Amino acid sequence: MIENSPPSIIPYIMTVALCVAVFQLFLLWKNNRHHYNWQKRVQALSYSLTKSEKLREARIRLEEVFDTRNVKGPIQVNKIDEASNYHKDIIHCIRDILGHWENLALAIKLNIADEEVAYEMVASTVIHHVVIFQEHIKQRQEVNPRAYEYLIGLTYSWLEKLPENERPQYYHLNLQKNLIG
Repeated sequence: MIENSPPSIIPYIMTVALCVAVFQLFLLWKNNRHHYNWQKRVQALSYSLTKSEKLREARIRLEEVFDTRNVKGPIQVNKIDEASNYHKDIIHCIRDILGHWENLALAIKLNIADEEVAYEMVASTVIHHVVIFQEHIKQRQEVNPRAYEYLIGLTYSWLEKLPENERPQYYHLNLQKNLIG
């Protein structure tokens, strides 16, 4: 077809073909970007404590032992140690919950999970857990200074986002801020 066309029409055909190809590439990029953003949101939703039976049980166990819903400040290490004498699984429950939130913070940092969705869904729970277990976090950081560093950074960031009128007075952190950004 192109061989039989007058020479003056060939540049127009090539230009139209190039425009169609660029437009198709744009549509493909847009579709992939939409899919990527959707997957980030789905990933953020997967961090709900109700999705995992192990985490659900850990949260329930912490509520039974420490009445975590009503705690209004840091639980002291000696109280955690005392509880662990009677409830051998309690340290594991604390570490499971904090480890789960650390994984969420890392996923957000690496742009795998959507921060806005996670913030809307679990910010108050994450902040509450970090506030009440900050003494345990400090103790862990004495052994491993990088323990929970992504979680601490995310918690400080979310505390700054939280409007003053929605921030309980006991939401104070005394933890070393995340050094990795």
